[in-house]
Amino acid sequence: MDAPEIDAFIARWGGGASRGGNERANLQLFLTEFCTLLDLPQPDPASADTSQNAYVFERAVTEHRPDGSTTSRALDLYRRGCFVLEGKDTGKPTGSETWEVAIIKAHKQAENYVRALPGAEGRPPFILVVDVGRCFVLWVRPLNNVITRNRRHRIDQFAAKIVASARSFGSAPAG
Repeated sequence: MDAPEIDAFIARWGGGASRGGNERANLQLFLTEFCTLLDLPQPDPASADTSQNAYVFERAVTEHRPDGSTTSRALDLYRRGCFVLEGKDTGKPTGSETWEVAIIKAHKQAENYVRALPGAEGRPPFILVVDVGRCFVLWVRPLNNVITRNRRHRIDQFAAKIVASARSFGSAPAG
Protein backbone atom coordinates (compact mmCIF):
# COMPACT_ATOMS: atom_id res chain seq x y z
CA MET A 1 0.00 0.00 0.00
CA ASP A 2 1.38 3.37 -0.91
CA ALA A 3 0.21 6.95 -0.51
CA PRO A 4 -1.23 7.30 -4.06
CA GLU A 5 -3.35 4.15 -3.55
CA ILE A 6 -4.63 5.52 -0.25
CA ASP A 7 -5.36 8.93 -1.78
CA ALA A 8 -7.23 7.27 -4.66
CA PHE A 9 -9.31 5.20 -2.23
CA ILE A 10 -10.22 8.31 -0.23
CA ALA A 11 -11.11 10.24 -3.37
CA ARG A 12 -13.20 7.36 -4.75
CA TRP A 13 -15.20 7.10 -1.54
CA GLY A 14 -15.83 10.81 -1.17
CA GLY A 15 -13.08 11.69 1.28
CA GLY A 16 -15.44 11.16 4.20
CA ALA A 17 -18.51 12.67 2.54
CA SER A 18 -21.60 10.49 2.62
CA ARG A 19 -23.39 9.42 -0.50
CA GLY A 20 -26.45 8.96 1.70
CA GLY A 21 -28.84 6.06 1.35
CA ASN A 22 -26.73 3.81 -0.87
CA GLU A 23 -25.73 1.17 1.67
CA ARG A 24 -27.02 -1.78 -0.35
CA ALA A 25 -25.27 -0.60 -3.50
CA ASN A 26 -21.96 0.40 -1.92
CA LEU A 27 -21.18 -1.49 1.30
CA GLN A 28 -19.73 -4.71 -0.11
CA LEU A 29 -17.70 -2.90 -2.76
CA PHE A 30 -16.39 -0.41 -0.19
CA LEU A 31 -15.34 -3.16 2.23
CA THR A 32 -13.78 -5.30 -0.51
CA GLU A 33 -11.71 -2.35 -1.73
CA PHE A 34 -10.78 -1.48 1.87
CA CYS A 35 -9.51 -5.05 2.40
CA THR A 36 -7.49 -4.81 -0.82
CA LEU A 37 -6.03 -1.46 0.23
CA LEU A 38 -4.87 -2.91 3.57
CA ASP A 39 -3.71 -6.18 1.94
CA LEU A 40 -6.22 -8.18 3.99
CA PRO A 41 -8.04 -11.29 2.83
CA GLN A 42 -11.40 -10.64 1.20
CA PRO A 43 -14.55 -12.42 2.38
CA ASP A 44 -15.25 -15.87 0.97
CA PRO A 45 -18.19 -16.80 -1.25
CA ALA A 46 -21.14 -17.85 0.91
CA SER A 47 -22.29 -21.46 1.10
CA ALA A 48 -25.84 -22.77 1.50
CA ASP A 49 -24.46 -24.55 4.59
CA THR A 50 -24.21 -21.60 6.98
CA SER A 51 -21.91 -23.55 9.31
CA GLN A 52 -19.27 -23.20 6.57
CA ASN A 53 -19.68 -19.42 6.31
CA ALA A 54 -16.83 -18.30 8.55
CA TYR A 55 -15.99 -15.06 6.68
CA VAL A 56 -18.75 -13.87 4.38
CA PHE A 57 -21.05 -11.07 3.40
CA GLU A 58 -24.74 -11.60 4.23
CA ARG A 59 -24.24 -14.39 6.79
CA ALA A 60 -27.70 -15.87 7.42
CA VAL A 61 -28.95 -16.22 11.00
CA THR A 62 -32.30 -16.99 12.57
CA GLU A 63 -33.53 -14.63 15.25
CA HIS A 64 -35.70 -16.34 17.89
CA ARG A 65 -38.44 -14.17 19.40
CA PRO A 66 -39.85 -14.51 22.94
CA ASP A 67 -43.21 -15.62 21.51
CA GLY A 68 -41.52 -18.59 19.78
CA SER A 69 -41.59 -17.11 16.29
CA THR A 70 -38.45 -16.74 14.20
CA THR A 71 -37.18 -14.21 11.69
CA SER A 72 -34.47 -14.70 9.08
CA ARG A 73 -31.75 -12.06 9.20
CA ALA A 74 -28.42 -11.44 7.48
CA LEU A 75 -25.22 -10.01 8.94
CA ASP A 76 -23.66 -7.50 6.53
CA LEU A 77 -20.19 -8.97 7.13
CA TYR A 78 -19.21 -11.72 9.54
CA ARG A 79 -15.89 -13.26 10.49
CA ARG A 80 -16.26 -16.13 12.93
CA GLY A 81 -14.41 -15.54 16.17
CA CYS A 82 -13.54 -11.98 15.11
CA PHE A 83 -16.39 -9.58 14.35
CA VAL A 84 -19.87 -8.76 13.19
CA LEU A 85 -20.07 -5.71 10.95
CA GLU A 86 -23.23 -3.71 10.32
CA GLY A 87 -23.08 -1.23 7.49
CA LYS A 88 -25.02 1.98 7.02
CA ASP A 89 -24.90 4.94 4.70
CA THR A 90 -26.54 7.50 6.95
CA GLY A 91 -26.20 10.65 4.89
CA LYS A 92 -25.96 12.49 8.21
CA PRO A 93 -23.08 14.67 9.46
CA THR A 94 -20.66 12.51 11.45
CA GLY A 95 -21.02 13.23 15.14
CA SER A 96 -24.39 14.96 14.84
CA GLU A 97 -27.25 13.90 17.10
CA THR A 98 -29.10 12.24 14.22
CA TRP A 99 -25.92 10.42 13.19
CA GLU A 100 -25.39 9.19 16.77
CA VAL A 101 -28.96 7.85 16.85
CA ALA A 102 -28.44 6.01 13.54
CA ILE A 103 -25.13 4.48 14.70
CA ILE A 104 -26.55 3.36 18.07
CA LYS A 105 -29.53 1.81 16.25
CA ALA A 106 -27.11 -0.04 13.94
CA HIS A 107 -25.12 -1.24 16.95
CA LYS A 108 -28.26 -2.63 18.59
CA GLN A 109 -29.12 -4.37 15.33
CA ALA A 110 -25.65 -5.96 15.27
CA GLU A 111 -26.00 -7.02 18.93
CA ASN A 112 -29.23 -8.82 18.05
CA TYR A 113 -27.41 -10.59 15.22
CA VAL A 114 -24.64 -11.67 17.60
CA ARG A 115 -27.27 -13.24 19.87
CA ALA A 116 -28.75 -15.02 16.84
CA LEU A 117 -25.48 -16.73 15.94
CA PRO A 118 -25.36 -20.45 16.76
CA GLY A 119 -23.93 -20.96 20.26
CA ALA A 120 -21.35 -23.41 18.93
CA GLU A 121 -19.72 -20.58 16.97
CA GLY A 122 -19.16 -18.48 20.08
CA ARG A 123 -19.53 -14.74 20.20
CA PRO A 124 -17.14 -12.47 18.28
CA PRO A 125 -15.19 -10.00 20.42
CA PHE A 126 -15.86 -7.01 18.15
CA ILE A 127 -18.85 -5.27 16.65
CA LEU A 128 -18.15 -2.76 13.90
CA VAL A 129 -20.58 -0.26 12.48
CA VAL A 130 -19.47 1.30 9.21
CA ASP A 131 -20.97 4.46 7.79
CA VAL A 132 -19.91 3.80 4.18
CA GLY A 133 -16.98 5.95 3.10
CA ARG A 134 -17.05 7.96 6.30
CA CYS A 135 -16.54 6.25 9.61
CA PHE A 136 -15.81 2.98 11.40
CA VAL A 137 -17.13 2.59 14.95
CA LEU A 138 -15.69 -0.30 16.93
CA TRP A 139 -17.21 -1.84 20.04
CA VAL A 140 -15.17 -4.29 22.10
CA ARG A 141 -17.12 -7.17 23.62
CA PRO A 142 -15.31 -8.43 26.73
CA LEU A 143 -15.75 -11.97 28.01
CA ASN A 144 -18.81 -11.07 30.09
CA ASN A 145 -20.51 -9.75 26.91
CA VAL A 146 -20.98 -6.27 28.34
CA ILE A 147 -20.14 -3.55 25.84
CA THR A 148 -17.65 -1.32 27.59
CA ARG A 149 -16.32 1.14 25.05
CA ASN A 150 -16.45 2.25 21.48
CA ARG A 151 -13.91 3.90 19.28
CA ARG A 152 -14.68 5.98 16.20
CA HIS A 153 -12.46 6.55 13.25
CA ARG A 154 -13.53 8.77 10.37
CA ILE A 155 -12.29 7.39 7.08
CA ASP A 156 -10.53 10.64 6.11
CA GLN A 157 -8.77 10.85 9.49
CA PHE A 158 -8.00 7.12 9.52
CA ALA A 159 -6.60 7.29 6.02
CA ALA A 160 -4.49 10.34 6.89
CA LYS A 161 -2.89 8.27 9.69
CA ILE A 162 -2.22 5.43 7.23
CA VAL A 163 -0.67 7.85 4.73
CA ALA A 164 1.56 9.37 7.43
CA SER A 165 2.65 5.91 8.60
CA ALA A 166 3.29 4.71 5.05
CA ARG A 167 5.32 7.83 4.24
CA SER A 168 7.40 7.59 7.41
CA PHE A 169 7.94 3.87 6.84
CA GLY A 170 9.02 4.51 3.26
CA SER A 171 11.56 7.10 4.34
CA ALA A 172 12.98 5.11 7.27
CA PRO A 173 16.56 3.93 6.84
CA ALA A 174 16.91 0.25 6.03
CA GLY A 175 17.97 -1.78 9.05
